[in-house]
Amino acid sequence: MKTLFFLDLAISAPGEKDDIHTGSVYIYLGSRTSKLSKHTQKIVPSQLLNNFKQTTIIKDFGFSLATQSPFNYPRNSSSNSTIIIDYPSLIIGIPKADMIVNLR
Repeated sequence: MKTLFFLDLAISAPGEKDDIHTGSVYIYLGSRTSKLSKHTQKIVPSQLLNNFKQTTIIKDFGFSLATQSPFNYPRNSSSNSTIIIDYPSLIIGIPKADMIVNLR
């Protein structure tokens, strides 16, 4: 039987305007039942900078995206192909500010 499902997806829009900053990252949550239609979250620099006294204007937020996920192999699994991802994270690059953001 063929199983079709959609994984989580992050799409960057580094040139999109956000207040005084530029760049956005859209998160789409995967589903086993339907295609991806509307983003479930939009991440913008102004959201992340609210907690910091950051005076730098962020440009090209989301220029690069990467993931970092620690993998665990269950000890009591009968299948060697089972992998559990404990805390997947999304790393967002901001090259013109010489910064990265690691979201978990």
